[in-house]
Amino acid sequence: MKRYLICFLVLSLYNCSTLNYLSLPMQGSLEAHVETLFRRQNQASGQVMMLLLEEHSTSKLDQLENAEQLMLSACKPLNEYAVLERDNQKISLLQKRYALDSINPCEIQTKKLEIMLKNYLSGD
Repeated sequence: MKRYLICFLVLSLYNCSTLNYLSLPMQGSLEAHVETLFRRQNQASGQVMMLLLEEHSTSKLDQLENAEQLMLSACKPLNEYAVLERDNQKISLLQKRYALDSINPCEIQTKKLEIMLKNYLSGD
């Protein structure tokens, strides 16, 4: 009975592991996808920051700032994970799961901000 319980626990842990998340259907590797997402976040945040410094406050600019905050909030678990990994800190399975689960919402909010920026800069 003990042997079956150990096998069950091992298989359960395997199913909860990040290895299953790493097999998500994406173009290219997960690492490359996330790195591209980080670049897009940084570029969008940089554009918003420059607009806030250069432009007079308007409702459209306030909307951009709010969209940036939504993006940063959606991307927070992923960004925290990246910092921990960069600093060679111990990362729990729960932290990995939160980071991986935040990829899609982060990408959605980043895309929304990019569209808003494009519309703002084109004068729409």
